[in-house]
Amino acid sequence: MMSGRYFIIFLTALSFVNCEELCDECNPAECENTDDCRAGVVYEKCGCCKICAKTEFELCDHPEIPSKEIYGTCGENLKCIIRNDIPKEEPQEALCQCKYQDQLCGNDGITYDNICQLAEATVISKGKVLVKSKGPCRAAPKIESHPENIAAKEGSNVALVCEASGHPIPTIEWVWTRADNKTFSLPNDDVHVSVNQRGGPERRQITGWLQIQDLNKLHEGDYTCIVQNDLGFQQYSARINVENVIENVKFRHTKN
Repeated sequence: MMSGRYFIIFLTALSFVNCEELCDECNPAECENTDDCRAGVVYEKCGCCKICAKTEFELCDHPEIPSKEIYGTCGENLKCIIRNDIPKEEPQEALCQCKYQDQLCGNDGITYDNICQLAEATVISKGKVLVKSKGPCRAAPKIESHPENIAAKEGSNVALVCEASGHPIPTIEWVWTRADNKTFSLPNDDVHVSVNQRGGPERRQITGWLQIQDLNKLHEGDYTCIVQNDLGFQQYSARINVENVIENVKFRHTKN
């Protein structure tokens, strides 16, 4: 029977043999090019060649998750985090996440959510994209989702929505051009019309609503969403057509 001392020596020798079997003699000339690695490089398991590290949101090897799969190691400024949105009864996963979540403005005029995303852009652009300043880039307003035309019956409730982005965050104003071409800034003294706004749905965005309750024929016309900051403005108009309920009833009776 093998003693404990010799058993340990045997396991050590076996591990060495397995390592020798898995790792060939190191020849750096055979290593793959790593110039396009977007998150930097790490050494492969045998310690000979450098390989691309895992980028943001890619699967990675976490010490607390046993797995037969080998995903790889996260790159510079990234850490391997276990996902918290997977049910416990299902196999767990870990993703690379950026350690720092401060926004940065690149010299390409694009706002990056973190240093990891900007570093990827630097690699992709062959070094042309660099940090211009901390925080988001200054940007003129842009309407991301414009109000839509509406045809509704008298007495109904309707709403127009306008989403915009920009930095500084733009303001949203509504202007109503009535069917008789008279123009009004909203809200006015019409108790049926209300205007609301909130931040989002994404970062550096704002959403505005114009709501009309108990719609009547006088509300017909064009409603313009105007977004602006100190870098400029943008606008978009939508038409509200009001259908007369009584006329519709008469038309149906005449048709029958």
